[in-house]
Amino acid sequence: MFRRSVATATTLSALLTSAVAQAHPGHGTIDASQPAHYVVEPLHAAPWIGLVAVAVAAAMYARGYWKKNR
Repeated sequence: MFRRSVATATTLSALLTSAVAQAHPGHGTIDASQPAHYVVEPLHAAPWIGLVAVAVAAAMYARGYWKKNR
């Protein structure tokens, strides 16, 4: 179970951080000097969504959400 979790986390990390490498001047529709650019643009929003998903999953795991004998 732990190895599968580590493999999944590693895969997600590799996929989400590769999006950052695609950044270049002029990408997106909102000027990069605006804070909204880092929230709305998919290349910037995807890592944040992934981070939130991992944090929620970690919190659920820590609280014992997936225990068989609830």
